[in-house]
Amino acid sequence: DNSAPTECPLCAYIKGGGCKEEFLPFQACIQKAAETDEEPNCMGLFDAVAKCMVATEANKAYYAGFISDFPHLFGKEGEKVAKAVAQAKPPAT
Repeated sequence: DNSAPTECPLCAYIKGGGCKEEFLPFQACIQKAAETDEEPNCMGLFDAVAKCMVATEANKAYYAGFISDFPHLFGKEGEKVAKAVAQAKPPAT
């Protein structure tokens, strides 16, 4: 029986780093909104996740790909990480 729900890859990725505890309330909010067809008001909960993602060098390194894809969610710290990721990528040939 293959009816068990699978976790979204992004959720698994975020939980795999140092911000799992901060992510769980945000994930629960999104899931509740999806189940009830309500307009989610979860971004306030994501703020704790975003702060966690840039709180330590280890977190910044783990979440660098996510931060560089969405730097606007992280303020100045997000811009720094995005710039570092862009500089680390080899030039396209």
